[in-house]
Amino acid sequence: PWGKLLIRSLVGKYGEFSPANQAMRDYWATPYRSDALLPMMGLVKLLDEADYSKLTLPVLVIHSELDQVISPQKVVEVFERFGSAYKQRRVINNAEHGKHHILAGDALSPATTDTAVDIIMEFLEPIAMP
Repeated sequence: PWGKLLIRSLVGKYGEFSPANQAMRDYWATPYRSDALLPMMGLVKLLDEADYSKLTLPVLVIHSELDQVISPQKVVEVFERFGSAYKQRRVINNAEHGKHHILAGDALSPATTDTAVDIIMEFLEPIAMP
């Protein structure tokens, strides 16, 4: 119960960041409710403790080894825990996003969007229905 009050006292009711460009200004929600961090962190905790060995569906993980928002090493550790027979971990390290977290998309990493699409299509090709 104290988490919401603590976050509001530290961050305020809303957090906000400055958009990097016009596309981000047009399509992103730059102010966000600070209390949204509570369920997000609850989900992070739940996923951190999950038994991924039970997951047998195909899995594709695309990430950057240079990511400054999440732990690239943690991505590798979790990927290795997946029980899927068909799984791939692919890396995009040359995204334009300064923190290497947003790997594709017109707003922040347009130069690597085609790369991301190609990775996804290659992953799906062997499992796509005829």
